[in-house]
Amino acid sequence: MRCRTHRGAAHGRAHRRFLSRLRHRAARRRMVLPHDHSPPSELPLAHVDIRQEIYNPQRTLSAADFRFPADGAAFDTAALVGLISHLRPAELENYLAESARVLRPGGQCFATAYLVDDTVAANIARGTTAFEFTHDHGDYYVHSEEEPTYAIVYRLEHILSVAERHGLRMRRDPRPGTWGVSTRRPASMDLLVLERT
Repeated sequence: MRCRTHRGAAHGRAHRRFLSRLRHRAARRRMVLPHDHSPPSELPLAHVDIRQEIYNPQRTLSAADFRFPADGAAFDTAALVGLISHLRPAELENYLAESARVLRPGGQCFATAYLVDDTVAANIARGTTAFEFTHDHGDYYVHSEEEPTYAIVYRLEHILSVAERHGLRMRRDPRPGTWGVSTRRPASMDLLVLERT
């Protein structure tokens, strides 16, 4: 798959790494993936304009109410790449619920996010992370109270609790990115793999 992303963007590199892992996994299972962003003709593609306060403020469809345009248990894989860091708690809840709904049992949801554990929380307090998240809301931190969806970090326990309510469990320990342990940029996000029970 070719990846059309902005050069130098951390999310672009994470996206390419994700696609590389996906290609490797597909090869092990003797699956063929297309070499561009075009889905197979039998897979319908839907473009939906969802409201996002910063990037798409003129739209009205809420991410907290959006239903994925797919039948239940229709897919083996779901991907939330570069998305969770812009979702408020109710929106996160809905996207995890919808991911669980469209996944078959044993299907996996690959998600990138900024995840906080006790070590990263201490780094945030010391100002030794790649981004400042000075507004603590308990289960999550925001970069800016004026524009909270600019960047949100979630406590890992919170995401796992929400995921579990909807039939998703952590398949393996998250792969940590660099954002929470270094002030260097560009910084990568954490990778979380959830499995449909």
